[in-house]
Amino acid sequence: MSAIDPPTNMPGESGPESDPDASSNTGSHTGPAAESSATGDSKIRCDACPVLCNIRPGRTGACDRYGNQNGKLVRT
Repeated sequence: MSAIDPPTNMPGESGPESDPDASSNTGSHTGPAAESSATGDSKIRCDACPVLCNIRPGRTGACDRYGNQNGKLVRT
């Protein structure tokens, strides 16, 4: 028995526990992420945490976990 349990996924996340193709996962998840909204100037607003980042295209938020790819919020 291990003293450290492996991490489990939060609801809505993908990974070895919920992804049947986990062996082919390259580590660059680009699926839908947290809630976002367009701000009108090509930035998107991420509300995954209290920081509420306004992310420019091609950039990531303060956490470096979510980014703006082609106007869509994705988990990086």
